[in-house]
Amino acid sequence: MAQEVAQKKVCSKQPRQNPPGDTADLLHLRLCAGDEAGVSTLISDKLLLKILSILEEERVHILDAYYEAYCEHISKIDKKRRSTDELKLICTPVKHRFTHILERFMGVLRSRNGEYDLMESEQDEEYALRFVVPGRYKKLDSHYIIEMTHYFYDIVTSCVLKKLNLEEYSISGERVANLMHGLVYITFEDLWVSSVVAFRSQHSLIQQLLCKLMMTQEEERQNLWREIHDELLQVLGVVGIKLEIVERLSQIDRVAMKRELNLIKTITKKTIQEIREFGHGFNLFWVERKGFVFSLKRFVKVFEQEFRIPITLGLCPGVKTIDKFPAVTLFRVIQEGLYNVGKHSGASQARVDISVFDKEVVATIEDNGTGFDVNQVKRKSAKLRHLGLVFMHERTKILGGSLEIESQKGRGSRIKVSVPIRAFSNMSGNDKQVTDAVGGKQK
Repeated sequence: MAQEVAQKKVCSKQPRQNPPGDTADLLHLRLCAGDEAGVSTLISDKLLLKILSILEEERVHILDAYYEAYCEHISKIDKKRRSTDELKLICTPVKHRFTHILERFMGVLRSRNGEYDLMESEQDEEYALRFVVPGRYKKLDSHYIIEMTHYFYDIVTSCVLKKLNLEEYSISGERVANLMHGLVYITFEDLWVSSVVAFRSQHSLIQQLLCKLMMTQEEERQNLWREIHDELLQVLGVVGIKLEIVERLSQIDRVAMKRELNLIKTITKKTIQEIREFGHGFNLFWVERKGFVFSLKRFVKVFEQEFRIPITLGLCPGVKTIDKFPAVTLFRVIQEGLYNVGKHSGASQARVDISVFDKEVVATIEDNGTGFDVNQVKRKSAKLRHLGLVFMHERTKILGGSLEIESQKGRGSRIKVSVPIRAFSNMSGNDKQVTDAVGGKQK
């Protein structure tokens, strides 16, 4: 009793000189909720124990109800249009996180000092990157995280008020709801911590990516110089020697001179072909000059020769209308996707289809290979172990599109790239022409 009186004096007679600076201070003030007369009174231990008892008893019901509501809400905004049941299998980290948030709040009620541990939130990088940072709606009043946080508070508060006999504890529903606002503080602080964790991770990822890009650029420069030094310069040296021989033979043996000239021609043609093949992966100019369809068909031929995997290429008439930088970028995504098929899939055949609809260009790459665990590959790409997949995602983002990967072990894989038709500069005012060329609308 003496301790309760002492705490009451701290709350009512010794107000803080500075406004609260963290969540612990705010939660402490919530435990000193004002009554109807405006006088600060300490929430009784008996009431806190009853609320804790209700939360313990209804914990499973609260979390199940919230998780159901969360998955239903996400299903409405999910681009892949997955059902609530499918999302329940995917979004389990959300339920796990809100379980800990509820436990923190209960811990605050037990200790009354507003202190709790955020270590798990600070270390859970995967949750932050998957469920916090990628929020689709940027406006505060429509962001789904804001909406679902308020819904979590409403579920918990309504459960407490339903089970609590207010008259027995001489307290109003408003004061109980005021106390429960501490749950909102804890939830948003957890979201803030997760956001910091995610942005730090992404900043680190960008630094690593830049480092790898610089290393790759340097390696490419060295490879280019090595090819020039070992191949081109030697050939030019041989051609110079042969021309000196031709100059001498021109005075004494015309037949031998013609033989040497034919040899020079053969060397020159072979060198030109080698330079073209060598430059295949180093430049973009030939896409600009020859066009998307020509370049893709040529690359497919080179791919089939290198990897011995036949490719079926399906192109609708509207594909001929895409060009310039967006076409080059889309080509590079397809190129990287096929390289992954050739290097990792173990496939005996593959297919590339490109269709132009009234609103988007869709490219798909399918193979009959061994397949893989998509989530595992995504985790590795997040750590820059699969740089090709990172580049595919980033190039697709540049075009404002989306990249989807589907695969199962033993069932091959499928990559789908969807790019808004407005991304292709020559289509901005010509959507109807493209649609007419296709002869149909998007499915």
